[in-house]
Amino acid sequence: MKKLIKKDAASNINRSIESRGIWNTVKYLTTKADVSCKIKFTADELNNYFASVTKLDKSVSTVKPDYFIASNCTFQLRKVSPMNLIDAWHSIKNKSNTNEDAMGISNFMLTYSIQCPTVFDALLDIINSSLLTKVFPPQCKSSVITPIPKIKTPMVTSDFRPISVQTNLS
Repeated sequence: MKKLIKKDAASNINRSIESRGIWNTVKYLTTKADVSCKIKFTADELNNYFASVTKLDKSVSTVKPDYFIASNCTFQLRKVSPMNLIDAWHSIKNKSNTNEDAMGISNFMLTYSIQCPTVFDALLDIINSSLLTKVFPPQCKSSVITPIPKIKTPMVTSDFRPISVQTNLS
């Protein structure tokens, strides 16, 4: 699906370049319309709209498929070892990103902080105690939600889609 979306976007950009020229296409794609004077709702109304469309339908029931085999097996999480944490950190992209998350921490800051043994051990303790107690730290549950317009000139709350940026530690 992602490949189809990228292919479609690329073909639209190519058509635009052919009809408008490259610099007019760049200007068109990078110029943001000033919609601040046209918006007729408050930030609270937008937040309430986002909250209302994300509520789960409680009437949904789960049905075990016919091929489900009952078992006495249990699932248990193992403690995260220092090597597991290092491997996980190495797999993260954009370590030089300086944009702060909801907690005010950037990947760039973590890249240098995690090298400090005290910070590394504290982070490992937080992860393992979270797995042991089955409680995710509330500070890591916060996120920054940014409304992104679905259309060129949004006028109502439903013309926006929420993009949520999670904390780097979550």
